[in-house]
Amino acid sequence: MQRITRAAPGAVIALVLTLVAAAPVAAARPTRTVLHPTGGVHPAGQGCAFDISYVDAPGARMTITDFADGREATTVNAVATLMNDATGATFVHRAYFHDVNWFDATAGVYRGMTNGQVVSWFFPGDVDPFGGIVGPDGLALRFEGTIWYTWDPGANALTQFSYVGTVQNVCDLLS
Repeated sequence: MQRITRAAPGAVIALVLTLVAAAPVAAARPTRTVLHPTGGVHPAGQGCAFDISYVDAPGARMTITDFADGREATTVNAVATLMNDATGATFVHRAYFHDVNWFDATAGVYRGMTNGQVVSWFFPGDVDPFGGIVGPDGLALRFEGTIWYTWDPGANALTQFSYVGTVQNVCDLLS
């Protein structure tokens, strides 16, 4: 019985220290922003050799959550119709994905991972998923699966990109 009595003050002190240390973490709640995208344009050279416009179906939702540790998570639930503005060819993309990215201060780059169905837009000079460098027209690819990427703000380019799953060339789908 005497051991329990002696341990009790130590346990109380440990509990108080734990609560004091946890208080700042609990106070730093994430910031959440909800957007309802309606559409836009990717000009020639920013994915394909032709302009692509897209229209999101009603109910499209993008939720962006910023965490105190620097991570940003984006969840998208949308159905978008992509169109080759030159020919009128269309493709319906079901964009259902979750992306998390963060700044790696040691390397000076942003790293990220995306799961789901997503179109990734590659710009001239980016590393593509096949080990090459993206040319002057850019590259637009639709992935189903998981992608990992590294973006170097100093080079203003993707410097690493890999994926597991399936990939479709959006430019081919719209040609």
